Amino acid sequence: MRFADDERSVLIVNDHLRLAGIPARAHDYQVNGRTPIEWFIDRYRITRDRDSSILNDPNGWFDDPRDLIAAFRRIVQVSVETVAVVESLSCPFSEPEAGRRAPVTPARPSHAAPSRDGYNQRRASRRA
Repeated sequence: MRFADDERSVLIVNDHLRLAGIPARAHDYQVNGRTPIEWFIDRYRITRDRDSSILNDPNGWFDDPRDLIAAFRRIVQVSVETVAVVESLSCPFSEPEAGRRAPVTPARPSHAAPSRDGYNQRRASRRA
């Protein structure tokens, strides 16, 4: 698998299959410096192990060859929708007003277990 053009809108799967119409927004979302589409291409590439000569053909992983295309379509759709969701989020850290300090959040949530300080104080008072 490889891209046919610099815009990465056409993916060549094999000699008989090309997937066209990949939206540019699908390449805007990245995970660890690579797009999910690039991860997919890397993982679903036909490879042969150098030492054992075992052929790893992802096309054989699917009962129906169209399932590979369906999996790729899902990756593209999730990438595009994730970009839309991330762009719709507001900035979590807004600048505080001039002269005012930003509010301080508690170090631990209210549902967290109580600190052991009270436990240690009770233990020390029993020893005395």
